[in-house]
Amino acid sequence: MRVLIVDDEKQDLQSLSIALRSKGFRVLESTSATQALGFIDRQESIHLVLTDYLMPGMDGVELLKAVRQKRPHVPVIMMTAYADKDIAIEALHNKCDGFLEKPFTLDQLEMEIKRVTIQTVRGMNVSWFFRLVPKIVHQINNPLMSITGAAELGMLELNDTETVRRCFEGILDAVHRIGEINRNILDMRKPFNTEVKEGGVEIHAVLNETIDSFYGLVRFKGIEVGKEFIQKEVQVVGSRFAIEQLFKNLVMNAIDALEEKAHKRIIVKTELRTPNYISVYISDTGCGIPENRLDTIFKPFFTDKKEGNGLGLAVVKDIVESMNGRIEVKSKVGKGTIFRIDLPLETE
Repeated sequence: MRVLIVDDEKQDLQSLSIALRSKGFRVLESTSATQALGFIDRQESIHLVLTDYLMPGMDGVELLKAVRQKRPHVPVIMMTAYADKDIAIEALHNKCDGFLEKPFTLDQLEMEIKRVTIQTVRGMNVSWFFRLVPKIVHQINNPLMSITGAAELGMLELNDTETVRRCFEGILDAVHRIGEINRNILDMRKPFNTEVKEGGVEIHAVLNETIDSFYGLVRFKGIEVGKEFIQKEVQVVGSRFAIEQLFKNLVMNAIDALEEKAHKRIIVKTELRTPNYISVYISDTGCGIPENRLDTIFKPFFTDKKEGNGLGLAVVKDIVESMNGRIEVKSKVGKGTIFRIDLPLETE
C-alpha cells in the first residue's frame, strides 16, 4: 500500500515516513499541498493520503477538495493539532475519511489507516466492480494472445534469429501492457484508463505499435497486414493507453474474423476527412457481420464467436465515446468488415 504524506513540518514528515516504512508501507513525501497535487496529476500510484490540516498556502481541507475531484476513490486522513469542531465539520462535508489529533502513536496511526481502508472497500459499488471484472479479463486476454502467438511462431522459427528476437520483444511488450492494466486496477481506475494527460498522442505511432504487438500472432496465422497512412504526423486528443486498447481490440477482432478464411488480409488506413478529426479505418477480408446484427455488436456480451465473451467491441465503444469520437461499421457476409473511427485532433 502506498501512502502520500503531506506535512509542511519536515521533521514531522520524516518521522511519519520512517514509521510507516517500518510497518511495510510504501511512502511518498510532500511538504505542501501543491506538491502533493503534482504527484496526483502525474498519475502516481497512491492508495491513501495522510495530510496535515494547517499548512501555508493551501490547507488540508482545500487539498481534500482537490483530491476528491481528481481521485474520488482515494481515502484521505486529516491530521490536526487543534480539536476544532468547525474543521471536522468542513472536512466531513467534503468526505474526509478519518481524523488523527496530534500527538498520536504509531499504533493509533496504523489502526486508523486500517479502519479507513476497510471502510473504503466496504463502501465501493460492488455491482459496478463485478460489471467491470469481465472487461478487465478481456483487456488482459489481448496481450495474452500476443504472447501466445509470439511464442508459437518463435518455436517454429528457432533457427531464424531475427524472428525469434522480434517474438521475444513482443512477449516483453505484452507483459508490460498487462502490468500497466494491473496498475490501473490497483489505483481503482478503469482498466482502459481514459484520463487525458498533457500533450497530444501521435496516432500513427500508436497504430504502428499496435500492429507490431501482433507480429507473432499474424505471422503464425498467415495473415497479411497492410498500412495506408497519410504522410504526416497527426496528434489526437486522448489517453495513449486508451487509444492503444481501442485499436488492439479492433485488430484482435479482425484477426478472429479471418479464422476460417483462405485469403487473410487486414488493412489499417488513416485519412483526414474533416478539419477537426482524423479517420482510422481497420478492414479485414473475414467472415463479415449480418446486416441485422450490426446494431447489436457494440452491446456487452453479444457475440457469435465460439470462444468470445462479447466485450471487445463494447470496450471500443466506451473508449471512443469517452474521447468524444465516433465509430461506424460496414460489413458484408463472406466479404469482410470495415470499422471507421473518427478521433478529435489536438488544436494548438
